[in-house]
Amino acid sequence: MKSSPILLAVLLGICLATAGSALAAPRAAEAAGSHYLMAADNLDGWHLGGFYRYADRELNHGAYALKQNKFMIHVGHDILSWLSVYGFLGTTTLEIEPGFGDRDPDLEYGAGAWANLLDHDLLGNFTMETRLRLQAIGQVSASSPEIDGREASYVEWYGALTLGVVNELIGNKAYWPEAIGLFFGPVYNDISSDDIDATGGAFGLTVGLDLYLTRDTTLSLAYEGFESDKIYNAALNFRF
Repeated sequence: MKSSPILLAVLLGICLATAGSALAAPRAAEAAGSHYLMAADNLDGWHLGGFYRYADRELNHGAYALKQNKFMIHVGHDILSWLSVYGFLGTTTLEIEPGFGDRDPDLEYGAGAWANLLDHDLLGNFTMETRLRLQAIGQVSASSPEIDGREASYVEWYGALTLGVVNELIGNKAYWPEAIGLFFGPVYNDISSDDIDATGGAFGLTVGLDLYLTRDTTLSLAYEGFESDKIYNAALNFRF
């Protein structure tokens, strides 16, 4: 059609005008694999994802409150069929209330491992399969943010053992997500620091929900309750 070049020119002009006003850059989203530097045909055993973590902690036996916000990206790999190791990197923001004001984000990094310990079929029928799963996770991270004009280095330890009940919806492709899991169990979280006096309990309980969006994509939401602290988690994980 003769109008096609004119239509394309108009659309291109709109895109350029929008990009210029937004100070954006064009994205080269090539569909063909031949236009990429590396063709990663086999990524079996790799994990990629990210998580957000918000913690409200007790400081100095209740005199202050420490608000902690984390945004992390993680990359993991299976070293056994049931055991994976991962590393993560991101930013953390610490705010001490009352009276210390907002803080700029600081770098945080760490590593950990998770283990799938038990998978047991509880009940099955034509439309639903219920499974019992026991999983464990442990990790350590470090950061050196500035608080009140001075560096406050810390090492954070984390571990959990969760028992989950997963309903896998089978037999109907219209079901979404493919599976839903409810999990709960004991959790350990502690901050080791000479500069931050976190006095809340280190042992607590966690409860959460796993949404298996596809067989290889999981969205997890969790709440952790301690003696005086509370923590919220949201994580997205892709398995290749």
